[in-house]
Amino acid sequence: MLRRFASVVLPAAIALLLTATDTAAQDTPGAGTTSPDTTVARDGSAAQQAEVLIETGLAMPLGDLAAGYRNTQRGMGAELGYLIGLRLRFYPAPYLVLAPHFNYVEFGDYDGTNTSGQPFAINVRTLRYALDVQYVISDRDRTLRPFVGAGAAFLRNTYQEESEAAGTEFRAGVHSLAWSLGAGVRLTDWEFAVHYEVNHFRTTQFSHAALDQRHAWNSLRLRVSYQFPRW
Repeated sequence: MLRRFASVVLPAAIALLLTATDTAAQDTPGAGTTSPDTTVARDGSAAQQAEVLIETGLAMPLGDLAAGYRNTQRGMGAELGYLIGLRLRFYPAPYLVLAPHFNYVEFGDYDGTNTSGQPFAINVRTLRYALDVQYVISDRDRTLRPFVGAGAAFLRNTYQEESEAAGTEFRAGVHSLAWSLGAGVRLTDWEFAVHYEVNHFRTTQFSHAALDQRHAWNSLRLRVSYQFPRW
């Protein structure tokens, strides 16, 4: 899991730093000029442009994800994981934000042994196709801008069993709908947020005996996003 984290998140972090350095080197707009974040409508008012962000962060498993694999019926024994993704921001109103986004979320593996005593691992991950609705509390000319929001997501949940001897022994996936609550702050081109997501679903796919079980794959995500500069 750490190798996957290093190979995916570290290049994204380097790209963020390079982009931030390039942005800082550019001249800031002079007094009386229109911000690069706005365009001028026909009536002379400033209209907000759409924004593109890259994001990464930590994903903390809750519910059945965090429950013990050996001592519970549906527990996955997952550890702290990571997320990467892309986000768009649209402004239907001055303080209202619509943010469709995509995330790849991979939780830390459960590592143990199988019934034969061989090294054994459980890997769980999700693909998130989501929409957040945010209310920005302060005016746009403020450096620090708090916000609160809620979201809904269409998820692809994947469960996989691996062993050193046989490789991938079992793999299954199921779709679900989830909802979340979040809050955070914006600081210039950066956005920092925390999200609590509720992801409940029923499936027979994650049981070797095809048992119809209800799963609670809830999570807490800590996210940092960077807004791409406009050309």
